[in-house]
Amino acid sequence: MAEYEVTGIRWQMGDGLTMEQRTQKAEEFIRPLKVGTPLILAAEPDNPKDCEAIAVYMDYTRRVGYIKHESCKEVKPLLDSDGQCDAVVSGNDGHVTFFVEIPNAPEVIVSPVETTRRLPECPLPQGIGLAFSDEERALQVVAPRLVKQEVSADTAGNLLKLSELYIPLSRLSFCREDNFWRDHVLKLLRKACKLELPQDEKERLEQLYQQLRETEGDFHFTDEHLQQQLFDQQLDVLRKQAEGKDGLFAKYEKYIESQPDIIGSLVKWFGNMPHAELCNYKEHGCLAQRLNYIGVSRQELYEVYAVILLLDKYGRGRIYLPKELDTERAKIYFAKAIEKGYMEAIDGGKYRWLGTGKKPNNSELAYFLGKVYKYKYSISGNTGENFPEESLNQLFGVTRLYSSLTQVYNAKKIQRWRPLIDKLFEED
Repeated sequence: MAEYEVTGIRWQMGDGLTMEQRTQKAEEFIRPLKVGTPLILAAEPDNPKDCEAIAVYMDYTRRVGYIKHESCKEVKPLLDSDGQCDAVVSGNDGHVTFFVEIPNAPEVIVSPVETTRRLPECPLPQGIGLAFSDEERALQVVAPRLVKQEVSADTAGNLLKLSELYIPLSRLSFCREDNFWRDHVLKLLRKACKLELPQDEKERLEQLYQQLRETEGDFHFTDEHLQQQLFDQQLDVLRKQAEGKDGLFAKYEKYIESQPDIIGSLVKWFGNMPHAELCNYKEHGCLAQRLNYIGVSRQELYEVYAVILLLDKYGRGRIYLPKELDTERAKIYFAKAIEKGYMEAIDGGKYRWLGTGKKPNNSELAYFLGKVYKYKYSISGNTGENFPEESLNQLFGVTRLYSSLTQVYNAKKIQRWRPLIDKLFEED
């Protein structure tokens, strides 16, 4: 019979409570729960945070938690056509988690190998990627063998041996495969702890189970900075690897000859991410937490590492523009404006106008861009080159640049800031 963990109990304890109060109420609710208490599992495809969510109900109407996220794909095939099934309480951890079983249901094992990407297709060719660490390669050998272990008194010795190899590796990463393995090893160890075994063997299995539960808690509940710490640690290790003779940077130097605008493509890659938190590659905390939440694969995670390393090394001080705005003249004068502090490049391949004085305004920006793209004022309208207003509005996150530009030239007096911008174009 399959057993599944229920989480999120604290958040069902009512509104307006502190975390301490939620924890206390959750413990008060869980401790008296009797094994065999009937429950109902119900899918929530409209859940705004997780469309795969499966809620746990008691007494038909009282939602008391959710099936652990990593287990939802296993439980889903066990639901009926209405997205529901019966379950019973099978135990608890005495704190803020309890477990359920689905009577007469076979144990479903969902493979961690998925072809669906969570991120857009990376423009980096496979050949200049980063190699997984030796520890991660060892993890990829140990973990799949461990999760396939049968749990019985006869196999407990081998289960213990593999678990002792696995536990030190279980904190390496927060990618999809690692989350899957942690969840399944926890189930195996919990089941093994119920066996009739020699005392020393049983105690060691219980210790390993508690260690892995603490690791799981750190990733999901307790230490919100753990993902960032792991992210930065891996990035530091991979940076040293990238600087080697045949490392990422050496491969990139060769590749750039055939793809001169690859850095611009990498900036746009982050700009096209499916969640806003992923667009800012410099904010490692938000980035790591979101990558963990959406469940990226190890390969996708390493793509992110590779792109960040390349942008950190080669992306500073360079101007990247969309194709319709990308001219040598624009690159020259954008760079001059950035050097003077009038504007700055921001994440997602965008720019922000900072202004020539204390307060930026669209009139300054429009005038600057008019000179960059050779707008020429006359009473009857522009006599110069086409002013690409729509693309520039998007690039700077503003509106009505052309209207601001005509207002600058229609003003009765020359604005005080105009000479400062004109000075950038002295060599014209």
